[in-house]
Amino acid sequence: MLIKQIKEKNELINVRDSLNSLRNYYEGFKEWFDSKILPLKNRFVFAAFDNDEFAGALILKKELDSCKVCTLYVREKSRFNHIGGDFLRIAHDTLQTNKLPISISDEVKEEFFNSKYFNFVCEEERTGIYKKGVTEYFGYLTFHENYGIIQFMKTYWKGNWHLAAIIKEKEFKSEEIKELEKLFEKEFHSEIEFLKDFGPIFVEDKNAVSCR
Repeated sequence: MLIKQIKEKNELINVRDSLNSLRNYYEGFKEWFDSKILPLKNRFVFAAFDNDEFAGALILKKELDSCKVCTLYVREKSRFNHIGGDFLRIAHDTLQTNKLPISISDEVKEEFFNSKYFNFVCEEERTGIYKKGVTEYFGYLTFHENYGIIQFMKTYWKGNWHLAAIIKEKEFKSEEIKELEKLFEKEFHSEIEFLKDFGPIFVEDKNAVSCR
């Protein structure tokens, strides 16, 4: 899996066309992309590829008085492969904020409202702003405090590179550790490791990260 920043016009157009399904949720998506994103003025575009095949995209806006996640999309067959988490890390690093402003359509809210890994805090609801009769929720994303994840990173462990999540330094109760182990084993087929220099770190199974 590869994530890279997109800067060339022809590559930006390819990303736009790959996001064609978003027109079902946001009327005028193509026109918005062409006028706001193609010039790349205060906009950042990242795309994920799986064996050179488009897998998702992240579009960010960063201005002096405003920043937000404009688009966060992972195609269905590429979900649960950490792309969304990597995108959030990139958004955090680019926008330099722990609260990532974003708006979410009512038609896809379940994908964000029920996440185990991040919270969506809704501050306002507006109907018909992007699509007639459809509510848009405005708020921000934060990593789920229950799991204390503060940063995603790659770490070299046992001869291989792994994706890991650094956990806040704290004393974990045994039942908390068991619950976390179950979560990562179920979702990512992971093992939990405790590294002296980093504190608790969740490390992906070697086989799961061999393509990263």
